[in-house]
Amino acid sequence: MDRPDLDELRRRRDSLIAQIERDFAGVSREGGVSISEAYALDDWESDEVCAAARASDTYSDWKTLDVAKLDPCGIWHSFMDPIGVRFHLPAYLCFTLRHGLWQFGPTVDSNAYASEFLFLLDTEWTQQKYALLTAPQRRCVARYLSFQAEMQDSDLLRDPWIEVLAFWIDALPTGEQRALRKRWPQLRA
Repeated sequence: MDRPDLDELRRRRDSLIAQIERDFAGVSREGGVSISEAYALDDWESDEVCAAARASDTYSDWKTLDVAKLDPCGIWHSFMDPIGVRFHLPAYLCFTLRHGLWQFGPTVDSNAYASEFLFLLDTEWTQQKYALLTAPQRRCVARYLSFQAEMQDSDLLRDPWIEVLAFWIDALPTGEQRALRKRWPQLRA
């Protein structure tokens, strides 16, 4: 499959980042699970330890998060509530668009990251984590997944992204859906 030239890819990536920043502007973490709290929940810590972990995360703007430092294992989503997901998701999307998926460490590649998205969308319980996303925010996620699928060099790496995109494709305008379904037949309804 032919990919656009590097300048075109950068332009599209930057446009997607700008859209994410616009559509997630002003989302709040107030009342939602923080990254440190997610780690405490993962470790089965007491309510007191979890509360202290939440209090230690003083960030209030997702654009300022250093996700590689705060969450080197990339587990943020597994222990988040819908408020925490809506707040942290754009930081992760923008981070991976700017720096690549490999920045999380040697054990996390694009296939693994796509699989984590798939895990989150595979059951009704996990889909509830995305319940607070608005239609424009869902469109951002769908476009992110489409972009990541396009960036993969082989079907083996691309297919997990397309599988996840199938859960999100309805967030896109009809024309975009049609074009993607033509390009990737496995998205056909």
